[in-house]
Amino acid sequence: MGKANNLKSQEVAVDENSQEEIEERNRNDKLRQAIRKTIVAWIIFGLLFCSGIAFLIYSGVRKEFRHNNWVKTEAVVVNQEVQEKYDKENNKTERFYHAVFKYEFDGKEYIVADKTGGNSPIYRVGETTTIYVNPKNPKELESQTTTQFFFIFGSLMLVISFCALCFTTAPVLDAAFPKADWTDYVGRYLPFAIFAWAVTIVSAIMMKAHSAWNINALIVFIVALIFSVFISIVMIKSIVENTMRRKRIAKKVAEIDETLKEMEEFKEQYPELFKEQSKDNKR
Repeated sequence: MGKANNLKSQEVAVDENSQEEIEERNRNDKLRQAIRKTIVAWIIFGLLFCSGIAFLIYSGVRKEFRHNNWVKTEAVVVNQEVQEKYDKENNKTERFYHAVFKYEFDGKEYIVADKTGGNSPIYRVGETTTIYVNPKNPKELESQTTTQFFFIFGSLMLVISFCALCFTTAPVLDAAFPKADWTDYVGRYLPFAIFAWAVTIVSAIMMKAHSAWNINALIVFIVALIFSVFISIVMIKSIVENTMRRKRIAKKVAEIDETLKEMEEFKEQYPELFKEQSKDNKR
């Protein structure tokens, strides 16, 4: 009987090991398939991520060069130059406002329009602001808006590419850790929250970057703020619910272990009861 029981226990152990090997093999196959499907997206969004870093570096280098080599000058906004651009895709004409600056350099007066514009006035007419003038070509200027554009564009590109990398990596994480909860946060909730809060912050900066209010940025700010708060609440609620669920499961497992332990102790204290039961079963 002892040998038979040992053989049965060995067979059960072999079956369990075989089942674990099959599950491990299936999990590895799914993981490899998920990685193969994601490689192209990783390359594309990885390049965009690097481009966002490059824009931020360029923004910083450009600002440093301007401060060191160009002349800081006070200018007055005397007009708004309106440039129209026809959008064939939407069949409408878009207007872009470029501030016209009046300033003096080396005793001469210059009136030059800013190369960087917006779909609403960035500066108010009559406002005095700081610009940087190229000493080798005084008609060439740069306002704070230009550097800000490269910084914001690079930041948004960085955030968008990072969020896209998280989304595309989510299936890989699900395949690698099928029973884990944190993959939902890293692959789904977190990028949504980061993107929404990034748009909220950028729109807040653009809303009143200068003295003229940007109505479009105000609308984007309100929508993004509502969405950011909503996503954050959903993510926190999900984390709390999953944490409480894991605690409930752990408590149930502990109760079952305690019950089994008590049964084993009872069996050791009264072995004759179980011997009689086994005899009755044989009859």
